Amino acid sequence: MGKKTSKQELDMIARGNHDEIMAYIAKCCFDEKSEIAFVKRGNHDEIMLYLLIEHELYKRALPAFIKRGNHDEIMAYIILNDGLDEKSEIALVKRGNHGEIMAYIAKNPLGKQAQIAFIERDNREEFNAYINEYCFSAAAEKVLLQRDNHDEIMAYVAKCPLRGEAEVAFFERGNHEEIMAYIATKCSFEDEKSEIALIKRGNHKEIMAYLKQHKLGDKAGAALVERGNAEEIAAYKKQEN
Repeated sequence: MGKKTSKQELDMIARGNHDEIMAYIAKCCFDEKSEIAFVKRGNHDEIMLYLLIEHELYKRALPAFIKRGNHDEIMAYIILNDGLDEKSEIALVKRGNHGEIMAYIAKNPLGKQAQIAFIERDNREEFNAYINEYCFSAAAEKVLLQRDNHDEIMAYVAKCPLRGEAEVAFFERGNHEEIMAYIATKCSFEDEKSEIALIKRGNHKEIMAYLKQHKLGDKAGAALVERGNAEEIAAYKKQEN
């Protein structure tokens, strides 16, 4: 059996003869338009065979596949393929099946918008599994901070450096325990704005802890001198020697 034209494939799917479709997909893969119609037809045995032989679906067929919501099919796809496009990742996260999400993040980091949906899902086991392997984007980190869950933030800063504006927002958030944990585990801040935010926050213990481990940038150093704490200035000057 040879490869059919797109019209011939669509006609075959419309006829709905199971044996004919099974014989065809054992030898050939569908064109994109036919694949969408095939997924929407929704025959489990046909889809499972297709996944086992062809593995990867066209990007435009994936939303119908996820929306169909068959757990065994979705798990097979996750196991057999490298990842989903971000729109499909969001659909997978919002579908909310714990086993599917855990299987997916064991193999793949999420895209930026899917990370936000993932954080908002609020599942601690999934969250811990994710940060054991990957870090979030700055946009997702800001959502994490806005959630104001202390335990999550403590777990995250023990594993990952914060990025850009999220790091500045972290210091503006002003939780002393979180800040001390972050200072202890990071070699340096990503942005000097974060150092300036730390100085302007004005917590002497945090500033001294940072100075013991990290060299201030010039602008942050000027802010520290302007602050006028003699012990802090002495520690800063010691860095310059």
